[in-house]
Amino acid sequence: MWDVDFDMIKKVVIFLQNLMPPLILNGVSDSWTDCCLYVDNKVIYAIATTFDRLFHYDCFITVGFLILIIFPILFKLYEFGLQQRLRMFYDHSRVIFINFIFLCSFSLAISTIMHLSVQQPMPCITWDGDNIVPFRTSSRTPNEGIILLMILCHAIWIVDIELKIIRRIASILVFNLYVTFVVLNGESSISQILVSFFVGIWIISVHHFVPPIGTIILSVGSSIFVFALFGVVYPTVGWSTHLIRESLHLVFRSGIVLLVTVYQLARFGYLRRHFDWFKTNWELNRHVWMESTAVDAVIPSTARDSTKDNFGNLLSNDLIDGAVGFIVYLLGNFLLLRLDQHFDFMFE
Repeated sequence: MWDVDFDMIKKVVIFLQNLMPPLILNGVSDSWTDCCLYVDNKVIYAIATTFDRLFHYDCFITVGFLILIIFPILFKLYEFGLQQRLRMFYDHSRVIFINFIFLCSFSLAISTIMHLSVQQPMPCITWDGDNIVPFRTSSRTPNEGIILLMILCHAIWIVDIELKIIRRIASILVFNLYVTFVVLNGESSISQILVSFFVGIWIISVHHFVPPIGTIILSVGSSIFVFALFGVVYPTVGWSTHLIRESLHLVFRSGIVLLVTVYQLARFGYLRRHFDWFKTNWELNRHVWMESTAVDAVIPSTARDSTKDNFGNLLSNDLIDGAVGFIVYLLGNFLLLRLDQHFDFMFE
C-alpha cells in the first residue's frame, strides 16, 4: 500500500492557492445597485487612489487650518486693513472657512456614527478558498469622501465671484469623475453612492438653516456624543478589527476638530462687535465688497493710527487662533497614535 503524506498534500494545495489570485465576488447581492462593479485596471486604480488621497478628511482639514493661518499673515504683510471693503472680504472669508471645517467634521462624525451603528456588508469581497474578507477597507455607507467632495463642490458653486460658469462645470465634472472611479475601483456600489449623496444633501441643507450659535450647539453636542461612543467602543473592539478601528479613528478626529471649531467661531464673534450670531447666510458675495461708495474706503494717508492698530491686533489674534486650532488637531492625532500603541500592547 502507498503511504500518503497528507502534510505534503496540504503544502501543495496551499502553494497552488497562493499562485492563484483570490476571487472577487459580490458581497451584498447580484442586483445592479448592490453588486461589485470592480474593473481590474491599473489606470483606474491609480486615478481612484489619487482621488482618495486628494479628497481625504485630513487633507481638507489641514488646508482649512493653513488658510486660517496664512490669511492673516498676508493681510498683515500687504496692509489691507486700511480699506473697509477688503476688511469685510477678510471677515466673510474667514467665517466661511471656519464653517467649511465645521461641515467637514460634522459630516465625518455623522458618517462614522452610521458606520459603527449599522452592520454594512461590502459590495466587493475576496475569497481565497478559505476566508472571505472585504476587498476594499475604505468601503463604507455613507462614503465620507463623497460627502466631503460634495461640501467642497457646494462651496465652489455658491461663492459669487468671477468665472461662475467654469467653476460650476468643473465642480460637476470632478464630482462625477470621482464617483465613477470610486465605483469602478470596487470601493462603493451604486446604492452606497446614492445613500452618500442624500446624506450629503441633508447635511448641507441643515447647515443653511443653522446660524452661528446653532453651529456652536451642534459642534458641542456632536463632540460629546462621538467621544462617549469612542470611549465605550474603542477599548473593547477598536483594536481587533481594521474596519472598526479606522472608523473610530475618524470619529475621534472629527470630535477634536468640532471642539476646535467652537473655539474658532467663539473667538471670531468675540473679536468682532458687528458679528450676528443669528445670521444664517454667510455666503461670500462679490457685490458686498466690489460696490464702491464714498464711505467704503479709508484713505491710507489720512487713516488714523487707531484704525490701523485695531485691524492689526485683530489679524494677530486670528493668526494665533488659527495656529492654536491646528496644534490642537495635531496633538489629537498624536494622542490617537499613543492610544493605538497602548491597546495593541495590551491585547497582543
